Amino acid sequence: MEQTSVMWKYIHEEYECLKKLWSYDALNEVAKKIAKQSYRKVFYVASGSSLHVAKVVSDWMERYWQVEVTCMPPFEFMHRYVVQSAVKDTLVIAVSQTGTSRGTLEAIQHAQQFHYPILTLTEAQDTPIAKAGQYYLNFMCGNEDSNAKTKGYSANLVLMQRLILLVSYYSGKMDVHEYETLDQEVKQSVETLPNVIEAATKWVMNHPDWAHITDLTTIGYGSNLATAMEGALKLLETMSITTMFTDIEEFSHGMHRAMHKDSRILLLCSDAEGKEEVKKTAHFLRTVSDYVLLLDASKDAVEEEGTIVIPCLPNTESSLLLVAVIQVLSVAFPELLGKDPNYPYNQIYTELIQTRV
Repeated sequence: MEQTSVMWKYIHEEYECLKKLWSYDALNEVAKKIAKQSYRKVFYVASGSSLHVAKVVSDWMERYWQVEVTCMPPFEFMHRYVVQSAVKDTLVIAVSQTGTSRGTLEAIQHAQQFHYPILTLTEAQDTPIAKAGQYYLNFMCGNEDSNAKTKGYSANLVLMQRLILLVSYYSGKMDVHEYETLDQEVKQSVETLPNVIEAATKWVMNHPDWAHITDLTTIGYGSNLATAMEGALKLLETMSITTMFTDIEEFSHGMHRAMHKDSRILLLCSDAEGKEEVKKTAHFLRTVSDYVLLLDASKDAVEEEGTIVIPCLPNTESSLLLVAVIQVLSVAFPELLGKDPNYPYNQIYTELIQTRV
């Protein structure tokens, strides 16, 4: 595989970018400021991949910050009554990798009307969104000139995981032992990342027929339902195909009827409630389709055809490592077909709708 797309460059930059988040002084400073407040609710506003990160980390935030978290795209945020009722002790987190999302900026302006404190996250500091909040954090990943984001997603994910742990520790809601245990697992996921990227790349090279894909279904559960959402989006963006995602329990409520011999089906597995259902479903689907891939990050994962075994990191549900495989698939498949994964299909629509400011 020649790896000509710029997406490969960004994927291979992830390891060095993510390591910087343990020496990012502003992260500690912002965490201490947030820890001093008594927030009881968080409105988490983002679009696309950033919204998927929000959904991955929201359970951690609820568990360790002891707050209620509502994740919403900007348009929904601006039209929900609960937002307009000016909920007390509420923090708004607004995320845009480029810092120029029109919808997210309008959502921030909407939140300002109700005097909500706002934390903004971007990868570009000199942008409207970066300047709009009381608190600000940078992805620390640098520019990513690609339609389909990879290193930005991973940097956003690890940044938020670290922020959640630091705020929990500084606020006294987490003792030092639990903090160090969980932080070490996040660090381990970063250290393991290059090996997972290499394994995924080798798998693609050994299964080039997978690239002839016309539709994709991604299945997940727990925090990795949002990772399945990211998988569906990433392959849609780079392959310009029809995709769908679903929770494992919901798959049997009609979606299973669409599966056929040539369906490409991607199942995400970790050590969380839903593991047995996913493995049982993968076994069944292999009697239906010739293209079923199980990304197995459970402690009892078995190396076999149709399975990529991923290190089991139970507290994070191996979320970073699972998405890394998806990122490799999203750039490798179109390249195998001689296609540009960032070809601007229907790009005029983003200008029509004014996606960026």
